[in-house]
Amino acid sequence: MRPPPGDFWFNVCGAYGHISRVRGYLVPDTEELFAVHRLWPADEEGPELWCVTHLPTGWSIGREYLEPTTREEAQLHAQRFLKFAKVREWDLHTSKSAVIRQSYNCMTDDEKRRFWEQVRTGEATP
Repeated sequence: MRPPPGDFWFNVCGAYGHISRVRGYLVPDTEELFAVHRLWPADEEGPELWCVTHLPTGWSIGREYLEPTTREEAQLHAQRFLKFAKVREWDLHTSKSAVIRQSYNCMTDDEKRRFWEQVRTGEATP
């Protein structure tokens, strides 16, 4: 088995608060707040997926909504997430994930849907 790609090791917070160390890439133009790493496909036939991680908290960002299949796409998602979170005045420099989740949880379901669409496509939705 070959080692995972990347030039940077960082911690990710997994299920039940389990911390894992993964190898990936720091995302440019995100104030060193985000990194991406490749997830191993569940099977040989499955698509390659990448994960965006918020470094101060170790939490993955939008995995269930975005599903990037390339490193470049994952990096774009991280950059857009930062852009649209700043518009909403979210504090992404915090290491307390509850602070970010609180802001997110105050959004309506429709606002959440539009937010993830903006992060995925880069376009504002009506």
